[in-house]
This record gives sequence, structure tokens and C-alpha cells, in this order.
Amino acid sequence: DIYWRGRINFLSETSSVTQAPRRSRLLSLLNSCLKPLFKQIDNMKRISLEEPDFIWSKDYPYCLVGNKDTYDNPYHYLQRAEANEIKNSRSLKSDLHWLNDSINAQLHPSDMPGAEDNNEEAKQISTLKIKWLYACLWCKWFVRTGWYSVCLVIGLPFLGIWWPRPLRKYILSFGNLLEDGENKDATNEDND
Repeated sequence: DIYWRGRINFLSETSSVTQAPRRSRLLSLLNSCLKPLFKQIDNMKRISLEEPDFIWSKDYPYCLVGNKDTYDNPYHYLQRAEANEIKNSRSLKSDLHWLNDSINAQLHPSDMPGAEDNNEEAKQISTLKIKWLYACLWCKWFVRTGWYSVCLVIGLPFLGIWWPRPLRKYILSFGNLLEDGENKDATNEDND
């Protein structure tokens, strides 16, 4: 019971920061500036740099993604639940996979299903363009990782207010995750 009260108090304190009283113009101005910032921080996605634990060509719904455009815009091609799963599975390795796939499709259009063999424009992709695509991808991931890191560092002295919502949820539910794991181990031992 004390555990849950502490969580509720923490959540009420974090939401009260963005809802500061409007007694003065300075507080009103501060509130109007911080509210969009906190909303952006709360909606920040998880940063994943590791290899995904699925295979793009075999596992469902990832096998529905056939090209980089479908990967970049899954809501245009897939149902909402499948598109959400694709969107949440983004990582640096996945982005590199689909960039390589896109470059290979442009360099060797005859290897891809449904591609025309006589498309000379698609074959003439320059090495400068390939380097530019890789540089843009790495730059995007460095900026996202840097912004996430800044939020983590700033959030430490402010008791996690600047942390993204998924991270706060993970930290607040960490005790439950350990208890659930211990309960599963205990039931497995009882069954043996």
C-alpha cells in the first residue's frame, strides 16, 4: 500500500510541474514554454541501438515490410496494430538494414522481385549519394541519442521529471518486474 502511494505521489508531483499556478505573467510564460517541451519529452521514443530479436523476412508482422518505404511509412501500407509494431521496433540496426536493402535495390534492380531489367537510371546511384545517405542516418541517430542522453542527465537532479515517459514507467514498475520474475520462478519450482 505504501509502495503505490509513493508512485501516485510521484506522478502527481510530475504532472503538477507542467500545471504551475498562473499567478503571474512570468509563471504563465514559463508554463506555456515548458508544457510543449514536457509533451515532446514524454512522447520521445525508446532509443535502441542493438540488433532486433526477430528476422525481418520471417517473423510476423515484420515479414509484411518489403521495402524501405513500407518501413518508413508503415501506416500507409499496414493495419494500425501491425504498423505500431513496426514503428516500435525501430533501431539503428534496422535502419541500416533497410538502407542497405534500398541501396541494393537501386544498384541491382533485376535482383529485386518485380523490378524492370532495363531501368538504367536506377543503376546509376553514385557513391557520393550512398555516403550521404549513411551520413544522414548516422547523424539522425546521434542527434536522437544525444537528446535522450541530455534528458537523462538533466533528469537526475530533477528526480526524473525530464525523463521520457517510457523510462519513467520502466523505473516505477521495476519493483513489480522483479516480483513477477520471482513469482514465476517460485511457481516453476513448485511445479517441478
